[in-house]
Amino acid sequence: MVYFIKSEDMRAIKIGYSNSHLGVIRRLKVMKTGNADHLDILTIIDESKFSNTLTHSLEKFLHIRFKHLKIRGEWFRAEYELLEFIA
Repeated sequence: MVYFIKSEDMRAIKIGYSNSHLGVIRRLKVMKTGNADHLDILTIIDESKFSNTLTHSLEKFLHIRFKHLKIRGEWFRAEYELLEFIA
């Protein structure tokens, strides 16, 4: 599953991948520990009908699709086109 986590000020969004909902929750907990901002899950794309390989490919595709918004690592500027895709 591909997940989107937002920063408190809604200026940055992380696009990540996990095998399960529990994995997303665990990653959020870890990120909150090392981050001064409040973080929340925006949405999760659960592609359970597809293989994990395909879902992981979706994450990679999104990183390429929104590379012009990339801040660092898996964090992207929360601009209209990314927010529109998530909605």
